[in-house]
Amino acid sequence: MEYKKSKIKTLIIAISIVGLAILLWLYGFTVVSIQQVEELKLSEKFDPKAFVDGIWESKLIPTIKEKAVDLSLVLGKIKPDDSGFTSTDNLIPITNNYGLITVGEAHVYMVKGQGKVV
Repeated sequence: MEYKKSKIKTLIIAISIVGLAILLWLYGFTVVSIQQVEELKLSEKFDPKAFVDGIWESKLIPTIKEKAVDLSLVLGKIKPDDSGFTSTDNLIPITNNYGLITVGEAHVYMVKGQGKVV
């Protein structure tokens, strides 16, 4: 009886492995020669002007209008010391509320305001 169960388990495992191998073969990856990839890269040209034109009105301007905060609000939250400086630790809460901190730890704000160009 135990021998029969062992044989059935082995058969099920073997069928599962074969089925998985077939699925991986059909859908798991595509083999492409290096020459084909290089030819494809050379045929594709990135057009920065077309890229920007494609997102300027539809994505960029609406995002700025929606998410920008008044510059005076951000500057009013920064409290410099007597020498006119402030520490990064003092800026982190302000940046978390009104901007973002990049991977390189730069503090970035999307601000708006009005002024007169002279």
